[in-house]
Amino acid sequence: MAVDILSQKPTQQFEGKKFLYPPAYLDVHPITSTHQHIGLVYFATAASDQVTLAAHEHDAIRWFSEAELHDPTFGIPPDVLFYAYEALRRAAEAQT
Repeated sequence: MAVDILSQKPTQQFEGKKFLYPPAYLDVHPITSTHQHIGLVYFATAASDQVTLAAHEHDAIRWFSEAELHDPTFGIPPDVLFYAYEALRRAAEAQT
């Protein structure tokens, strides 16, 4: 699937160096009482709404409409809501 990362990286090229897209956000969150993850959050737009579930990583996958984000049926955590609204905002900015 073709995606456009909503981030900037230098276009210059230097021998032995590869520039990477910087994440929009970084966070640290606990997995267990003795293990933490560092999350690198990226936003992107996709050329298609077709997705493929990586069954060894997740149980389900789906798109949410903006209206569905606050539907209590889904129990979306506050941090995920924050990232979702930031993604929508940045995607809208990228279209202008």
